[in-house]
Amino acid sequence: MYPSAFAPVAIPRRYSIRGSRPALRNYCEEYGTLTSHRIIFRCDTFRASVPQAVELCVYRVMQEALQNAVKHSRVKEAEVDLEYGEWGVRLTVSDHGVGIDPRLRQATDSGWSASRSGRDW
Repeated sequence: MYPSAFAPVAIPRRYSIRGSRPALRNYCEEYGTLTSHRIIFRCDTFRASVPQAVELCVYRVMQEALQNAVKHSRVKEAEVDLEYGEWGVRLTVSDHGVGIDPRLRQATDSGWSASRSGRDW
């Protein structure tokens, strides 16, 4: 059994019935309404055979990235682009905000360097 802090967390049931694309779109709409932000969601292609574990990871990464954009960007708009292909899944969350001053981050901040590296996960 997992300790409560490490318990697996699923995509909310009201979303998972229809797959990850509607779940992501609905989250963007609801979070945008909640925070008074315009969140644009785009998903040009959709491949339904994505493993559930990957869907969950994409969902959680998108949540965190949108929360960071809303909290730190100082703008009222963010964009979420989701692409599926033979190569895998690519999630891009962007805004046109103030950015992060590199002088303020610590050199050991691996989250910063990984997020800015341009890697496709």
